[in-house]
Amino acid sequence: MVRRRGLTLIEMLTATLAVSVIMAGLLQAFVSMWQAQTFATRMPQVQQDARQMALTLAGALRRATLCTSADSASGCTIDAAVENTSGSGVTVYKRVSGTLTKLTYAISGANFQLTSGGTTNTLYSDAAVGLTYYSSNSYRATNFTAYVPDSTTTKNLVSVGIQTSVTRNGITGTYFTLVRLRNSPKKLSASE
Repeated sequence: MVRRRGLTLIEMLTATLAVSVIMAGLLQAFVSMWQAQTFATRMPQVQQDARQMALTLAGALRRATLCTSADSASGCTIDAAVENTSGSGVTVYKRVSGTLTKLTYAISGANFQLTSGGTTNTLYSDAAVGLTYYSSNSYRATNFTAYVPDSTTTKNLVSVGIQTSVTRNGITGTYFTLVRLRNSPKKLSASE
């Protein structure tokens, strides 16, 4: 029998299988690079949102105003800069044009919201907040104790640990900061 030049069916199937394996490997490499690029593009914005959310809350806590006896008609806690606290929200006092107002920052569902004067605005969606409160009986204290404040102990609030997270398109960014309240606890003397 005379052998002719060409490929047999077995050789053709073997070549097709080898090319298919190589193409599948290349496709997987391109998909992995695309996913890495997508993550690298989206992550900085998600991380920035988590950071900005924490700094917004930290700024409100840092600038919180003490309730004085002159403000007692507004139903505030005298000598405190914070009224209500929870693991995911806080109400702070702010003085606007001489009037003490309450600003409530809290999670509702998956939304981080600010309520002021009966108006609620969503600041961030797909968000979470965790708050840890620290107390001291002295304004210049350097050691703080974690505690759960109530209406009688909010005046001892010195610092708040803020842990925020924001999720966008399956990517979660987190941020933590510890903020010291500027006006709490109340200074008992000018030397403090």
